[in-house]
Amino acid sequence: MADQRRKPGIAWPVGHLLALAPLDVWFRLILGSGVRPRYWLRLAGCLATSWVGTVVTAPERLAMAVVRRRRFGGRQPVFKHAPGVVVVLGYFRSGTTHLHNLLACNPRVVTPRWYQCLAGQGWWLSWGVVRFMLTPFLGQTRPQDGVGFGGGWPAEDDFALASWGLASSLPGRFVLPDQWDRWRRWHTLEGLGDADLSRWRSLTAMFCWKVTRWGVWRGRVRVLVLKSPSHTARVAELDRLFGGNVRFVKIERDCAAVVRSNLKMHAALASHTLQDLPDEAELRTRIERELDETEAKCARELAAIEPSRVVRVAYDDLVRDPVGEMERVGAALGLAWDDAARRSVVGYLHRVGRYRGEESVAALPPDPEPLAGVRRTGLGIAVGVMVAFACAGVWLGLVWATKHTLGWNTRLDGLVWLTGGLVGVAMVRAARVGSIWLGLVAGGLTLAVFWGTTFPIEVITDNWWGGLGHPEEWWYHNRKGAIAGVTHSRAILFTVLALVTAWRHGTRTTPRAPGG
Repeated sequence: MADQRRKPGIAWPVGHLLALAPLDVWFRLILGSGVRPRYWLRLAGCLATSWVGTVVTAPERLAMAVVRRRRFGGRQPVFKHAPGVVVVLGYFRSGTTHLHNLLACNPRVVTPRWYQCLAGQGWWLSWGVVRFMLTPFLGQTRPQDGVGFGGGWPAEDDFALASWGLASSLPGRFVLPDQWDRWRRWHTLEGLGDADLSRWRSLTAMFCWKVTRWGVWRGRVRVLVLKSPSHTARVAELDRLFGGNVRFVKIERDCAAVVRSNLKMHAALASHTLQDLPDEAELRTRIERELDETEAKCARELAAIEPSRVVRVAYDDLVRDPVGEMERVGAALGLAWDDAARRSVVGYLHRVGRYRGEESVAALPPDPEPLAGVRRTGLGIAVGVMVAFACAGVWLGLVWATKHTLGWNTRLDGLVWLTGGLVGVAMVRAARVGSIWLGLVAGGLTLAVFWGTTFPIEVITDNWWGGLGHPEEWWYHNRKGAIAGVTHSRAILFTVLALVTAWRHGTRTTPRAPGG
């Protein structure tokens, strides 16, 4: 890895890992951090997206603050979840994501998703909006390793604590590397003051409560699975937080490989920093020291846990025989390993193919969905056309309803973004596998809806000359108003977002999220 310390030029904006953290969180983060001018443009981009996240999540954030204070406001709150909690342990780059995804395939499991963790301060309504908003800005794979990624994929709850209340080591790890020592206390929770430790406990318990509520209220209570590498150094605290109703599954990998992979990860995520990375030698020293401390603390605290609540997995064994290992792990964790769980795991493994170039698809059991990878372009386009017509009808109906019931003269331009998402999702689900062609068609249908509805919308909202006695004037003025509507800066912004969203969905070739 090249020395990043004096990297020249401007640091450009990026889809940041704290993009949707509220503005007050960002101000607390950067206060006194010494962000140099080359990073100001990136910081400006972060604050712009933060403003969106602040507005979208503010109502639920305020409401949930009251709930959190009542339920988990004490110094040592306990989150009680009858089916139990499973925590994946393992330092960064130990294979925790692969294990987490495989566990998430089990239909008896609920786990946080990225649309929840990137806006940990939100809840149902805002999470629904965020899931939709993220589509244009998230790639299909993670930047550090090419593993499947997306708003609905299993995620690390530590991101939720970082975006919600900076109760995480992530800021010092990937945003402000010069402040590593300040933020690394959150990794082990050692050295924190009583107020900070209580905040971590309260936020963690409340986030788990929010993630599990929908299943609880529907009567479909499932085991909660959490995965964040820092949990490896928090075993005793997690055991106390969950009242002993928690099991731990620890994945172990060769330390030298873990260090090498961490160096690559830091280099790949350099686009998220607001300070220069340290040189490779210093970064390696940090990683090796923290890895040793983490493993030693984990070993001490696991030794105090009943052996029946601890399961160990070797990374190499999981890669070589994932189905056999998941059957063993599932049984040890009390997760039923039935036909549904097996089919889900095997299907996911066939979809992801050779994980990190080591797993042979030929060694897997037969694919339970052999046609899942066969593209149905014609059906995808047909469904996309039907959805596009439906979106156009609903759009016109909403404009008419708001005009005649509320007296609003509004075009509801934001619906073009929703249209792009719905058309893209419908097409890729019908086609099974996306393609460039399907992405182009999805974008074309989205534009057709927008352009096709703009004249009728103008007639509904303004209807120049009323259409009586002046047909040429009627056509001229309504056409002029329609053109003005679609060329307005707001309409152009929503159209661009709609096209990117339709393209992202229509071209999706990665498998559906595990358990999604």
